[in-house]
Amino acid sequence: MAVLEDLLEAPGLVECYGTEDDNPSKQLKNKLTQSQHARDGLVTIAFKSRDVHDDAVRRLVEGWAKNAQWPKAVACVGVAYPHNRRWKIGTLVEWAPSKFPRLIKERLFPDVEVVAAEDSEAATRGPIASTHDLASRLFVPKEWVDDVIWMIRDKRGVILYGPPGTGKTYIAQRLAEYLQPDKSRRILVQLHPSYGYEEFFEGYRPTEKGEGLNLEKKAGPLRKLASIAKDGKDAVLLIDEINRGNLPRVFGELYFLLEYREESAALLYSPDEQFTLPSSLYIIGTMNTADRSIALLDQALRRRFHFVGLFPGEPVVKGMLRGFLRKHVPRMLWVADLLDRANELIDDQNVAIGPSHFMRKDLDEATVSKLWKYSILPTIAEQHFGEPNAVDRFDLEALRADLEATSAGTSDASPARARNDTKRRADDD
Repeated sequence: MAVLEDLLEAPGLVECYGTEDDNPSKQLKNKLTQSQHARDGLVTIAFKSRDVHDDAVRRLVEGWAKNAQWPKAVACVGVAYPHNRRWKIGTLVEWAPSKFPRLIKERLFPDVEVVAAEDSEAATRGPIASTHDLASRLFVPKEWVDDVIWMIRDKRGVILYGPPGTGKTYIAQRLAEYLQPDKSRRILVQLHPSYGYEEFFEGYRPTEKGEGLNLEKKAGPLRKLASIAKDGKDAVLLIDEINRGNLPRVFGELYFLLEYREESAALLYSPDEQFTLPSSLYIIGTMNTADRSIALLDQALRRRFHFVGLFPGEPVVKGMLRGFLRKHVPRMLWVADLLDRANELIDDQNVAIGPSHFMRKDLDEATVSKLWKYSILPTIAEQHFGEPNAVDRFDLEALRADLEATSAGTSDASPARARNDTKRRADDD
């Protein structure tokens, strides 16, 4: 154990065990329970065969979150088996992101497999290992994720569009992380009306030199990322609120290069240079449709990107909140039904209420009331300016009573009875 502690530079944080037992559950339970003094540590358990190793990994991945004591134990478990008359750590199962996978790969076993336990902190904060992993974090079907990844690789760009609160930026960030885990090869920019080519690609900026100011040509985010992507490895530019900028002014001659990556073009501020946009550079944009500006997009932009709509009440947004609540706050599942009902009354997908308002692990009835009062109702009131009575339909308690009455098939259910029924069903869930 002391040798492994020294190799991993983790004094007091490493426990090592060996067993000839065929029952990995028994050994895992004993060893993880014994190791709760090293919450950020590593436990390694050597089993007698590769088959028992595989069984132990499966039980860790599927059962860590279900055991009351294990989540209080170490951050990582190394599962070993005999290999060429020595012990080899074949798999590392993480509960929380830790330094051990990197160190073990670098110093001991370069081919060690690293997996996250289901419903663990590592599963939501660690690297995104697969499209299945990505889909589970986004609470969307894997088939949808596969389609979007195909779109990005097909045209080297995709734009996610929809009303506020549908998770466009969050989804875009996770897609970017999946495509390129190295954050030094990802850049996020947010467009606004005064944002131009000089900020986006390259231009002259004032800089202090000596006692005065000089103009110096500086690269913007796209040029920087293009230089990084020359090595052929993936790089991702995320453009948030892409429709808020004057896109012909922002992109300039780059419009041509977005579609024809194998071609080159002379640049506005570097006319003697023939510039090519690398094929390994992907662009993911987000667009808010609440202001209807998507209708103003020119055909040149539409031809260069695939477009993916994200609207409440439609796939894939419809299932996001319910999936999140079922996993993290099952007693609050009624909020998903409430949101569906409110959006039915709004009857306009461009201004519908998005689920991200309520996708939080601390959600309770008091939080829902505050969110509804200070985030949802003001937005609805703005959409119904000059129609004060129209907003009354969206009173939280009235909606809950209406929902319960509809669910029970009785139109005369009292609000108090509706609230009690809702709470009882939530508790049952």
